Amino acid sequence: MHAAHGGFPDLVVGYRGVNYLLEVKSEKGRLTKDQKAWHPAWRGQVAIVRSVEDALIAIGAIEEESDE
Repeated sequence: MHAAHGGFPDLVVGYRGVNYLLEVKSEKGRLTKDQKAWHPAWRGQVAIVRSVEDALIAIGAIEEESDE
């Protein structure tokens, strides 16, 4: 989906009947100017993920591990 331009997130993931928008960034990657404008304007869900684990947590496929 990154080819959609205009700040639209990289991935649209369907999981258990729900669509999730995911922006993929490297460990130190930052949002572009377009992404900074698009994300808050979107009225739905969007998550920034930096790993496969982050993506699985964002869509609810696994739970985030606690540090306890």
